[in-house]
Amino acid sequence: MGPSLAGLTRNPTENPYRVGQLSATVLGGGGRSQFPRLCLLEAPGNHHLHVECQLREHERCQSRKPFRPVPAPISPTRRRPYDPVTQPQLFDGVIGKRFVAFLIDAVIISLLWFLAMFVVAVLGIVTLGLAWLLFGAIFPIVGLGYNALTIGGPNSATIGQRLMGLEWRTWFGGKVSPLIAAFHALLFWFSFVVFFPILLWCLFDPQKRCLHDIFAGVVAMNRR
Repeated sequence: MGPSLAGLTRNPTENPYRVGQLSATVLGGGGRSQFPRLCLLEAPGNHHLHVECQLREHERCQSRKPFRPVPAPISPTRRRPYDPVTQPQLFDGVIGKRFVAFLIDAVIISLLWFLAMFVVAVLGIVTLGLAWLLFGAIFPIVGLGYNALTIGGPNSATIGQRLMGLEWRTWFGGKVSPLIAAFHALLFWFSFVVFFPILLWCLFDPQKRCLHDIFAGVVAMNRR
C-alpha cells in the first residue's frame, strides 16, 4: 500500500504573505516520516510563486492568491486647489494688480540692468574689453534671475507683486520652483514680443491666467 497524505498543518497565526511551511505526515511501510512541503507566496504586487509539492503521485499543493487591496475611488466632485467658483476672493482684481506690479517690477529690473551694465563696463576696462562680450546677455540674465529669485523664493512673488498683495502657486497647489519661475518669465517675454494681444487671454479665463501661465503650470492669486 502506497503512502497516503494524512494531514496538513500550518500555524494559524502565521502571516499569509510570508513563506509558510506545511508538513505532511505520510503513513506507510510500518513507519511515520515527515516530508516538508513548501508553499511560497510573495507579497502583494509581485508574481506569486507556485512550487509543486511532489509526493508519490505528483500531488500539487494548492497555492493561495495574494490579497490585492482595492484603491479608494477618486471622488468625481473633487475640485482643483484654487477654484474660482468656491473661492472667488482669490482672483478678485488680479488682472489690474498684475499690471501695476508689472510696472513696478519693470522699474526695478531697469535699475538692476543699469547697475549690471556699469559693472560689466568697469570689468571690460580691467579685462581689456573681454568682459564687454557680456553686454548682450545682461538683460536676459537680470530679467530671468530676478523672477527666479523672487517668484521661486520664499515669498512666491516679485517685489511689485508683494506690494500688490499677490502670490504665485502651481496649478496643483505647490510652491513655484526657481526653474519654473524663470521658464514662466521667458514665456511671458516671448508672448510680449511675438504677439502682445495674446496676453488678453486672461480676460476670458476663470482663474485670470494668461496662456504663458497655463503653459508654465502656475496661477497668480491674492495673498491668503
